[in-house]
Amino acid sequence: MTKTIETPGTKVPPQIVDDLTRRDFLIGGAAALLLGGCGSGDNEDTGEEEAARTRTVDTPRGRVEIPAEPQRIVALYTHDLANTLALGLPVIAGPGETGQPDAPFPQYLRDMFGEELEGVTPIAYQPEINFEQVASLNPDLILSGMFGNYDVGYDRLEEIAPTVTYRYSEGEEFSIVPWQTVLRQNGEQFGREEAAEGWISRFEERAAELRERLAPDWSGAAYAMVEPYEDQVYIYGPEGGHTAKTLSEELGLTLAESVSDLLADADQLNQGGAEISLERVGDIDADIIFVPVHANPDGTPNRSGIDTLSERPLWSTLPALQAGQVYEFTGDIWYESGPMAMAFLDVVERSLLS
Repeated sequence: MTKTIETPGTKVPPQIVDDLTRRDFLIGGAAALLLGGCGSGDNEDTGEEEAARTRTVDTPRGRVEIPAEPQRIVALYTHDLANTLALGLPVIAGPGETGQPDAPFPQYLRDMFGEELEGVTPIAYQPEINFEQVASLNPDLILSGMFGNYDVGYDRLEEIAPTVTYRYSEGEEFSIVPWQTVLRQNGEQFGREEAAEGWISRFEERAAELRERLAPDWSGAAYAMVEPYEDQVYIYGPEGGHTAKTLSEELGLTLAESVSDLLADADQLNQGGAEISLERVGDIDADIIFVPVHANPDGTPNRSGIDTLSERPLWSTLPALQAGQVYEFTGDIWYESGPMAMAFLDVVERSLLS
C-alpha cells in the first residue's frame, strides 16, 4: 500500500508594490500643464516619462520592452504562476492543476498563497494554449518559460502583450535548469532580485534543518522516483528536476544503484530519466520510492498509472513497498520553481518523519 502525502506550504507575506500617490499624480499633472506648448523640450520630457514607465529586459527571444511596474500579468505555465507569486508580482491569470480547463489551482499554491490567488483567473494550456482566453484578459505582460526550442505560439502571444520568456531547460537533451537559476532569472527580469534571494535562502535554511532531522534514520538511504503509466514506467535520474537534486544534494539521500543501472542500460545515466518496461519494475531496489501522481481535469488524482503498477506481481516484491516506504505526491511539484521546491520539502518531511 502506498501513502498519499498532503503538501501544505508555508504562508509567505506578499511583497508590496507602492502605487502612484495622489500627491505624485497632482504634481505630475501640474508639471504637464506648465510644460505645455514648450516645443522640443516637451518632446524630451515625454520621452523621459515614457522611459520611466517601461524597462527593457533580455529574453531568449531577444530584448523586450515591458511595463516598469506591470499590473496585469498572465502566467502561462504552472512554474510561471508559482514564481510570479513568490516574487510578489501582480498576476491576474495562471493555469489550474496540470493546465487543464476549469481545473482548480494546485493545493500547495492555495496553501501558500491563498489570499494572493483570490481573483486570479484559471487558464488552460492543455491540450493547447487558449490564446483567445489570454487575449480576453487584457494582460499588460505574459510570462512563459521555454522548454528547449519548442514554440508554443510565441508570435501569437507577443501580439497580445509583451511576452517575457526564460530558459526552463537547455541543450539538446533538454536538461532542466535548476529552480534557483530560474527564479533568479525571473527576479532579474522584473527587478525582484531581493525577493528571489529571499526564497532561496529560506529554502536552504529549511533544507539544512530537515537534513539534520533526517540524518539519524535516513542518511544515505537509497531512493527511487518512479512515475507509472498504463504501459510503462518513467524513472527519474540525477538530473530529473529539483526533486532528485533536493533528495541527493540537500537532504543526504542517495539515488538507488539499481536505478543507476537501469538508466545506464537505457543510455541515460546522467540525464533526467528514462522509460522502462513494466517487466523491469522488479529491478527497482530502493529503501524509499516517491511516486508523482498527476491530476485529472477536475483536479482529482489520476491513479490509472499507479493502479496498473499495483496490479503487477513484481511491484509487490519491492523492498520499499513491503516496508511501507512508498509515497505519492502531487505531480505538479516536479516543475522548477521556488514554491514547488519548498512544497517538496513538505512531502519529504511528512513522508519520512511523521
